[in-house]
Parts: sequence; C-alpha cells; structure tokens
Amino acid sequence: MEYLLIGVIVNTFGIKGEVKVKGFTDFPEERFAKGKELYLKYQDEYLKLTIKSVINHKGLIHVLFSQYEDINLIEKYKGCQLYIHKSQLHKLPKGQYYKFELVGLRCYNQENQYIGEVIDVESLPAHTNLKVLTTNQKVVSIPNVPFFVKEVNLQERKISIHVIEGLV
Repeated sequence: MEYLLIGVIVNTFGIKGEVKVKGFTDFPEERFAKGKELYLKYQDEYLKLTIKSVINHKGLIHVLFSQYEDINLIEKYKGCQLYIHKSQLHKLPKGQYYKFELVGLRCYNQENQYIGEVIDVESLPAHTNLKVLTTNQKVVSIPNVPFFVKEVNLQERKISIHVIEGLV
C-alpha cells in the first residue's frame, strides 16, 4: 500500500485522549473530518484509526480517535505521523496539483535551461510559492501563478517557468 503524509501528532490535549495535530494537507477540512479513516505510523506499522471528533484551535487540529479516548492509550503516539492511503486522493481540476506532486520537479526557464529543483511548496493566503533550490545552492521562491509557471509535466517530472530579472 502507498501512503501519503498528511500530519503529525505534536502533543496530547487533556486527559480524554485528544491529540494536537499539525496538518500538512491541502484539504484539512476533508482529511480531518469526523468519521474519516487515517493511518498512524508506529514502529514501522500502519494502524488504522477513525476520527471521532475534530476541532481546529490556534493553528492546530485537535483530534479524538475512536477507541483511543484516554490519554494513557494515545500518549505513546506523540510524534507519530498520520497518513491517508493514496486511493483516498480525489482528482483535481486541470492545472491544479497536489503539493507532493510538485516537490522534486526539475525547474527550467523559458530557454529550457535547468534552474534547479522544487524542494517545497509554501502556502500563502493568496497563492502558493514553489521553493526552488537553484544550481548555485540558493533557495528562491517562485509564485505558483500562471504568469510564472508556464507548464507542469508530471510524466517528465519537469516544470517550465517564466524568469524575470531578479527572480533567480
């Protein structure tokens, strides 16, 4: 089975088994919803968990899992990562991509010269930025908007960007 990382348990909250989760997903409201199944990686095994309740609080997601409604049952999972199965992904509209699909793409300018590799996708209120590690080991931010991102080719693991003065 292939899994995708969507969050990490950073701490417990209270004595009733709630955990604080830092989410890494593009769709937190969908992935961390009541009744959804997640997989917790613990000692190289994936445990299937079902969300009983969820609350967003101060930038973290407070989650209570069914059958783990006691701090003594859940505390050992602090620091563990949460995943979904890849089959749980839904198809995105044309021209939209999951963050994990963009990380690792080779980045080229409009003259097809290699610039570097996408190492992260940063979420901002208005759009996302592609963090690119250039050939001279400098990290630059490229707005993930049509003016700059001209083509994304997942099959060739390549992204073409429009470079303006001072961008890279």
